[in-house]
Amino acid sequence: MPSRPARQRLRAGAAGLSCRANGIECQGRPSVSVVVARGRRKLRLSLTNLSAAAISAGMTEKLPVTLADIQSASRAIADAIVRTPTRHSRTLSGIAGCEVWLKFENRQFTASFKERGALNFLLALDEKSRARGVVAMSAGNHAQGVAYHAGRLGVPAVIVMPVYTPFNKVKHTRDFGAEVILQGTDLAAANTAARALAAERGLTFIHPYDDAKVIAGQGTIGLEMLEDVPHLDTLVVPVGGGGLISGVAVAAKARKPTATTVKRTMARPARKAARTRNVGRGGATPRRTTKRRSS
Repeated sequence: MPSRPARQRLRAGAAGLSCRANGIECQGRPSVSVVVARGRRKLRLSLTNLSAAAISAGMTEKLPVTLADIQSASRAIADAIVRTPTRHSRTLSGIAGCEVWLKFENRQFTASFKERGALNFLLALDEKSRARGVVAMSAGNHAQGVAYHAGRLGVPAVIVMPVYTPFNKVKHTRDFGAEVILQGTDLAAANTAARALAAERGLTFIHPYDDAKVIAGQGTIGLEMLEDVPHLDTLVVPVGGGGLISGVAVAAKARKPTATTVKRTMARPARKAARTRNVGRGGATPRRTTKRRSS
């Protein structure tokens, strides 16, 4: 936990927040509650003007994403993105003991919400940047979103994917017309390779979540959910890098200040992560052994 002075600084003032604790700097108005876990330490912050991704990485750059940015993104991407439905689930409502509604982003062309942020970023590029092309790093959904919409817009795209990326995702990304480079045993290594490639070829790097345009694009989901079901009081959002929850939280708090945004971390079990890293290095996949039951 943060030291007592750090905790006092975190609680200080309803009008603003400025602090540094555990190597994390932040500034903004208290609004969206975020829990940052670094090792065994947890630091609870309430912020509006920083992405959850930037916080979790300990970054200090502010990403000023506003409701106006998200509304602009909604208009920009409307013609090429599916306006997915928000449907009531009787089964989950009965299990949870409350009214549960689901946003079906799997109905996007690439079956992922990632298209929204990727397209919003691509549409914001000037003609010279479009002509030079873009580069992204991803193990799947962001890769396909960038490749698909870059292909539609005639923008050359290079995608760097870790060597363990499933074959079907590599194939789909290539089928959309992107140049796919398999490099690195994890996303960090793929990120380094993609940035080096951007500098070498003069390409524009599209981050999968830590970018204002990408966050604004993902935030359009929050707008649509509250348009479809205005009485929603809690939005539960899956968290990987943090781009989705950042955009949805900004939209939800601006449209309905009483709404609560809850994160659901998408973490793989340690055993599966270790197995994935091993396969990425070319090692064998360990088999699970089970004892036979005696008859």
